[in-house]
Amino acid sequence: MSINADNEHFTSSNLFEHYDFSLIQNNNSLINREGTNIEDLVVFIALESLGTLAITLNICLCVVLLRHKYLHRASFVLMLSLALADVLHGLVTTCFFYPPILLRQSPVPSIGVKLFNILDWTAWSITLTHMSAICLDRLLAIMMYSRYNQFITVDRARKFTIFCWTAFFALNISYILAQFCCLITPLREIHFYTFGYGEFESEAKLRESPFGGANLFKLTYTPIELFTLTILSISNPITLIQLYRRHKRKMALRIQRAPPMGLGDAMLRRASTMLLEVSMRMGSKHINNNEVHHVASRRANRQQQRILLQISVVAIIFYLYMFAYYLLYHVLNVSNKWVVLFNSFFYSTTHMINPVIYFSLNKDMRAQLIRTISDFLHWLCCVAGDARLHAAGASSFYGRVKKGGGESSSGGSPLRKSSANELNSSAQPGDGWTLSENVFVQIFGGQLLFTSSYVNSPRDCWNRLSAFIYRQRQPLQEQQEKTKNNNSNNSITAAATTVILNKDGNLKTSVVALTPKMAEEIGLKNTKQNNFEENSDTIISSSGGGGGGGENLNLNNNRLTPFKVHFVPNYFY
Repeated sequence: MSINADNEHFTSSNLFEHYDFSLIQNNNSLINREGTNIEDLVVFIALESLGTLAITLNICLCVVLLRHKYLHRASFVLMLSLALADVLHGLVTTCFFYPPILLRQSPVPSIGVKLFNILDWTAWSITLTHMSAICLDRLLAIMMYSRYNQFITVDRARKFTIFCWTAFFALNISYILAQFCCLITPLREIHFYTFGYGEFESEAKLRESPFGGANLFKLTYTPIELFTLTILSISNPITLIQLYRRHKRKMALRIQRAPPMGLGDAMLRRASTMLLEVSMRMGSKHINNNEVHHVASRRANRQQQRILLQISVVAIIFYLYMFAYYLLYHVLNVSNKWVVLFNSFFYSTTHMINPVIYFSLNKDMRAQLIRTISDFLHWLCCVAGDARLHAAGASSFYGRVKKGGGESSSGGSPLRKSSANELNSSAQPGDGWTLSENVFVQIFGGQLLFTSSYVNSPRDCWNRLSAFIYRQRQPLQEQQEKTKNNNSNNSITAAATTVILNKDGNLKTSVVALTPKMAEEIGLKNTKQNNFEENSDTIISSSGGGGGGGENLNLNNNRLTPFKVHFVPNYFY
């Protein structure tokens, strides 16, 4: 972005022929004589902090997505590509766009300017295309939920991402090498608070370009920007409306399924147990996998809604930036210094805010981030400790052990054989053993207690820091386990297969789904139950699959045999 003498704003949608190069040449000497004031220092620190956060947080997001295998969904493939583009944006802003605010000049040579322009334009193209793709992906997911997997697949998302990176990277390299005069640099006339066109190339080169001074970046990226703005304007309201409707529908179903006020949980559980016993005895209860699939689909639906909410917030923030950008600079034609500075802050915030939203709204990602940081600190402290020990020539926990003649070696025990040159050692127990110089001996209760000064090493500090972070994530994991156990009390977590032997010799099989409390109550009742007086069917129970059913035959009486419970995997939760 740039501003000329006529207060015209230039960005990726403008032409070069209106730029006044004489303004730059006349103002260079004046700006160079200006000193750095407190205002410039505050602006520089704020913008550099946003760029550094964008790099750090997006790298953390990429590590979490790659380490915990999120890439089996198309949405997360697009999210990973968008995070990589934000990392490039952060590198360009922190290393190229904003350092001249303090230095009062750009320290990057011409070849560096070209490289930064290639990276910045490639990252901007990925941001535009992938924001549109993510919004369309969420719109299809919420509009045609049942047929979503037929249209959007992981393979298609990967091909789209690879095509965008390859095509736009090659296109930007060709534009720069052909010298179309489209380079962007920090602008002097507004104290380097923003960046724009025209300052790097001279007016002569601009007029000698093959396209007569036309900005090919304007011809290429303005349609993409307008298309992205249109997609965001259409998809975001529809997505938010659908999310609101789903929330209202969910609340209505929860109210309808609420039990009466006078009937407690104990009565409901007791009634369910009695109905289940009757169904097992009569053999008329056939529970298929439809209820299991229903539970799994509800869990997947909740996950989809969380993803929809996260991506919708990200898209709304990016839409606000694009809308403010076009409104201020292309509709209202504002060229105020503070408006330009606001645009720079908003631009840096859009690249930093995405991982903040993902980690704040997704508790699983947040826990995985804490676990990743803890593992990284543990690995770092191990590497640092091993390097320190290698430099000191020792690898033992008890420190350095000296041999005879002054040579150093490592030993696994603080006690070692004494030599003739070590008569003045710190301690000398019997049988010719001496203590290492870094080991202190304490006598407590008639026992020798060995302590080492090694616990005060930097490696121990890293271990304590890693342990502290691990302790901080423990309450979150305990809360997740507690929530999981509470949900399991009201969901299908166990299943049993009952085989009923009728008088005519025929067998009937029935699959029964149980909760842990229901299975426990049935087991307690079966242990106290007397023999049935009626000449009904004999019930044989097994743990599913039909194997081993003959071992549980109870032909001596007609008592309800306690059945075995087979716990079902995690998809029942």
